[in-house]
Amino acid sequence: MTTDKFIIYVEDDADDILLMQEAFADIEGFRLMTFSNGAELLHYLERAVCFPSLIILDVNMPVLNGRETLRLLKQHPIFSTLPVVLFSTGSQASEKLFAAAYNTDLFVKPFDFPSLHKMVRRIVAYARV
Repeated sequence: MTTDKFIIYVEDDADDILLMQEAFADIEGFRLMTFSNGAELLHYLERAVCFPSLIILDVNMPVLNGRETLRLLKQHPIFSTLPVVLFSTGSQASEKLFAAAYNTDLFVKPFDFPSLHKMVRRIVAYARV
């Protein structure tokens, strides 16, 4: 099935990207696009003809991390309305407060694939259809 609806996952870890692609394999109605840092995402969005239904941002990345990327997205006149969730290995209070300040949710990366698969189903509910 082909679709114009897509979700962007911004993650620098190749293994995490592969796991997320596997978790999305049976999610109908969306395709998954990936970028390795926030700078790549912003570069893409500035030239995009259509926008993603959702952006999943890893918090800790080189070049432009998830926090800075989220801040820049929310300050942009067009990108500010795009739905975004943060994805992190930890659930520190500072990360939760940061996410709340930008009216987004923080998901903690699970340690096993079945949990990731369940989490992906919850995350997809944030997508704009």
